[in-house]
Order: sequence, then C-alpha cells, then structure tokens
Amino acid sequence: MRIKAFLKYHFLIAIILLSFRAHCQIVNMESDRIVNDTTGWAGTIKAGLSLAKDVATTNQFIGETHIQYKNKKSLYLIRANVNYTRAGGETFVSNNFLHLRHNYKLNTWLRWEEFTQFQQNKITGIDLRYLLGTGPRFKLFQVKTMNMYIGTAIMYEYEVEKTDGNKQIIHENPRSSNYISFTYHPNENVKISHTSYYQTLFDFPKDHRISSQTDIEFKISKKLVYTLSYRILYDTSPALGIPTTTYGLESYIGWSF
Repeated sequence: MRIKAFLKYHFLIAIILLSFRAHCQIVNMESDRIVNDTTGWAGTIKAGLSLAKDVATTNQFIGETHIQYKNKKSLYLIRANVNYTRAGGETFVSNNFLHLRHNYKLNTWLRWEEFTQFQQNKITGIDLRYLLGTGPRFKLFQVKTMNMYIGTAIMYEYEVEKTDGNKQIIHENPRSSNYISFTYHPNENVKISHTSYYQTLFDFPKDHRISSQTDIEFKISKKLVYTLSYRILYDTSPALGIPTTTYGLESYIGWSF
C-alpha cells in the first residue's frame, strides 16, 4: 500500500473511532488476541469471579465478551465487560467498559494500531474515562511455543473524576502508552500470557501508571477454557481517596467460537 493511501486510510479509521466516547483504568487487551492463521470471525464469552483490593476488599461477578474479525491485512477487535460488585452489603454495577481496536499488518514484524475505549468505575471514583490512541506494534520474536511484542502509542485521555460531595473534576491530557507482552504455550492445553504497561503524561512524567497482568489459561475441551488472572496497578495520581496501588485476582470459565 502506498504511503499516501495508508495515511488516508488510517486517518479515516481515527475519525470513525472519535464517534465513540470512552474511559478506562489500564485494560490489558493483549490477552484477548486470538492468535491463529485463519481469517474470519472468532471470539470468547467469559463469566467468572474476582477478589479485588481497591478502596476495600470486594467480591465481583464478571461478564465479558470478546469478538474479533481477521483478514489478510487487518484485525478488528471488540471487547465489552461488566462487573457486579458485592461490598458493604450492597450489590451494584461497579465497572463496565467497551474497547475497540484495529490492527493493520505492514510487514512480518510491524503492525499499526488505532484504539478507543470507554469505561466507568464506581469503586475507583471514575465517572467516565475516554481514550483514543494510535501507534506501532513490533514483533520481537515468534517461535513455536512463544512470542513477544512491544508497542507504543500516543493517546488522548478525557476523565471525569468524582470527589467528595459528588463534585466532578475533569482532566484532559495527551498521554504516552507503552507495553511489552509475551505468550508461552508449554503444551497444547496450557497458555501463559503476561503484559506490562507504562503510561505517563508527556508534560508531567511524574504522573504515570504501571500495570502488570498475568493470565494462565487451561483448555478443558476444544471450546471450553478456564483462566486464572492476577493484575496489579500502581497509579501516582489516582482519584481522590483511592490508594496508589490496587490489585485483583480473577477466575473465568470461557467458551470460544
């Protein structure tokens, strides 16, 4: 594809993504990529339980859907999530998000991505966070049992944060987002994946987030999988009253198609 056509195509993709208003804590999308050599539709539907430490220790029920479409050059990925939380004798929707991503293959080791995301998180004081970003993704290596990628992106972040007295603080910032990820298949029934993110403000590097997530997936049958996931996030500037370090342990049963 010629450079002019390439830039025009991705500019149009970015304009389309602008139509979605979105927000998030750092959400790991690397574990959601279904790696295969065939084109067409694929996806998973998951349900599970989570033990999380945010403001307090909470129990959560998680429902999640991931759908992707792949052709020779492009990968389109959609992920939607809703969490029901039980804390302090109350059950409520605590966290939900929608993520859309497009990945375009330039050569064997380089992809270009655009993404947008919407998230609301009642527990961490985020009424709304919207992300829109783009950047390259590099394949470091790929062998039969393991692959490793790094990526970097420039993203716009719009955040509505709730404070005491139900007042709101609005943040609008350009932010750098960088990650490294690997997937390891010790055998055909087990998959181990890990992703670490580092995100910082361009004009104030002391405001940054570091996130890490490790997933272990066990294949129960051809379509059924069990996943155990541990995540930890360090945020130097969380919402008011939220600790700088939060973590969670989650388990899922998933069905793939």
